[in-house]
Amino acid sequence: MPMDTPSILRAPRGARRYGRGQALILGLVFLMVLCVGAILLFNTGQTVTKKIQLTNSADAAAYSVAVQQARTWNFAAYMNRGRVANEVAIAQMVSMYSWLNQTNDSTITLWKVLRWGQAIPYVGAAFKAAVQIFKAIDQGMRVARRAFHVAASAGIPILDGFNQVFADASRLMIEAAGGAEAGMVIQDVVEANSPKARVSPASWVLLSSQYVFAKDKFLQAHNVRAGKRSRGGDRYRNVVMESRDEFSRDRSDELNLFLFGWEAKGGTDMVDYNRWAALDVMDGEVFFGVFKGAFGNGGAQALPSGTKNFYPGIRSGRNNGSGWYSDYDRRTYAAYNGIGQRRGRKAQRDPNVRAANGQRRGAYFRGYHGLSDYHDVADRSGHRYGREPEGEDAGPTFTVEVELDNADLRTAHRVGLGAGRMELKEQTQKNRMAAMSSAQIYFNRPNSLFPRVIRGKTDRHRESGSLFSPYWQVRLVETPLAARTALGIGGVVAP
Repeated sequence: MPMDTPSILRAPRGARRYGRGQALILGLVFLMVLCVGAILLFNTGQTVTKKIQLTNSADAAAYSVAVQQARTWNFAAYMNRGRVANEVAIAQMVSMYSWLNQTNDSTITLWKVLRWGQAIPYVGAAFKAAVQIFKAIDQGMRVARRAFHVAASAGIPILDGFNQVFADASRLMIEAAGGAEAGMVIQDVVEANSPKARVSPASWVLLSSQYVFAKDKFLQAHNVRAGKRSRGGDRYRNVVMESRDEFSRDRSDELNLFLFGWEAKGGTDMVDYNRWAALDVMDGEVFFGVFKGAFGNGGAQALPSGTKNFYPGIRSGRNNGSGWYSDYDRRTYAAYNGIGQRRGRKAQRDPNVRAANGQRRGAYFRGYHGLSDYHDVADRSGHRYGREPEGEDAGPTFTVEVELDNADLRTAHRVGLGAGRMELKEQTQKNRMAAMSSAQIYFNRPNSLFPRVIRGKTDRHRESGSLFSPYWQVRLVETPLAARTALGIGGVVAP
């Protein structure tokens, strides 16, 4: 055999027989690992799907219950705004009648004074014509006053009655917001998102405490009582006084002509929480100061039935009754737009045009009850509730924990996949799966989109949260540590 011919090595025939079947064993091992991996993947997919479903259920439940609370607060804000609007309307009626009285009284004074000018040569005819004009105005004013008094006497009790209804509706909504209806909302939302899930017992206890905090700590019920000054009453009156229209706030006017001139002044104030009082006066001079003094007086007052006929200024309040204090301007305004005490007393003695046979009691509108109880954001030391749209004090937080029993998980063990060594049993704490979520109510009225307008002027200040403005919103937030701790302890001790 040539030297360069390679030799072929052959295995013995018996050795090939002993090597058969090794690949089959290795394949079975790989197949077993593959089956375990498939079962594990199936369990993981089912668990993750249920966990996501539980998380979505908790998010939806927490958000829904917070939305219910926010809507309740916004409803209360609309009711309070409606009450303020009605108070302003009552103030307008009182202001209008007071102004009509003063105008009628001034008209009578003018035509009586102008009669003396009829004897002046060359201009007597003009004075005679002026007298006739003012007499006609006098007659028209008397008719207008009578008609307006009838309308205001009916309108003021109606508006006051609506305010009582608004107050009751607001109080009932706030009191009922955390009751059985809230529990039904949570149950319905959880059932709709995860039919077999339920709210944990510890979560119900935590929600109850959060409801109590929202109603009794974050909000505050103010009792407004006439004759008893309170911080809540001053707050409400301040809002109403700031909301007055310009006619109710300031009826100052002046006119200077050739032979005569006058200056009118008037204003309307809320006194003692349960009465609107208005005064109007006119002072002037005729014939270059020959006749100088008070031309006319007028007044009106809305007050409860059975109240004595008196005409006080703002005697209760700050600065010994010198006026009312504006929290917005941080200053005190004089009563009745600055009508002095001497001039005011003179107007109070004749508020209903005695010269036209008007009686003093005719200047009063009965059936008005004044400000009633209301809710607002609490002002407590150490907290800035609702002042900023961020942080824990921005608004109350509601936390919901949703749980699901292991028996309701569709894992391989539950559907019968795998047995013996292939069986994979799920292990969870207390044989349940849980997810928690929190939602917070907060107040935000962006000044760039909704600029504040106070007495016709726009400012750049951020509006603080209150139940006089319906801008309460809801957002999902990270669950506070205190809530996590409470649920953790509750989950351990719960049966």
